[in-house]
Amino acid sequence: MALQTNNEPYLVADINQNSVGSNPSNFIKVGGVLYFTANDDVNGTELWKADPTTGVVTLLEINPSSSSSNINYLTDVNGTLYFQAYDNTNDYELWKIGTNGILTRIDLGLGSSSPNYLTNVNGTLYFTATGYNGTTYVGNELWKIDPTTGNPSVIDIVAGSGSSSPYNLINANGVLYFVATNSNGYELWKVDPTTGSPILLKDIYAGSNRPVGKQK
Repeated sequence: MALQTNNEPYLVADINQNSVGSNPSNFIKVGGVLYFTANDDVNGTELWKADPTTGVVTLLEINPSSSSSNINYLTDVNGTLYFQAYDNTNDYELWKIGTNGILTRIDLGLGSSSPNYLTNVNGTLYFTATGYNGTTYVGNELWKIDPTTGNPSVIDIVAGSGSSSPYNLINANGVLYFVATNSNGYELWKVDPTTGSPILLKDIYAGSNRPVGKQK
């Protein structure tokens, strides 16, 4: 569909031609392209993109069926779109669309790594997931994507197969803060921006506790 040159609103694409509508949502602009989720009543709720130059709207189907891919946590990192999505083969995994427009699944070596809390800090993507660091199972831990190589690596708080179960990731003035648990219980942590190492800020409440804010 050709773009209009005036300022009047117009329908860009009739994605779901039934009366219920496609319910487009989760809008994010990455590298000049608008990405969003919508339901066309054939493929379930999937990822779509709209070319800002031509106005062409395209389906990017991840779960090739009538079931939805349940996309979440759409995050722009240096012009690459990262997000969580589901397909019938791999379950919930981390996906990306690079500047080349290619859709790629990031393999953490587990049937379902369940990536959550995707957070951009100074051009580095941090997230929580369950997976393997090489051939070693590391439980549910904090991960990051190397901004140069694009490879995932774990920031292991509880060594071995145990889990620190981090959550509530937030970028505060270029520093990643989050909640995690070890022998001190659930406490506030940060990633040192110089060394990249996780640091327990303070054992506020001795024993097993949880700071304000519920884990999803």
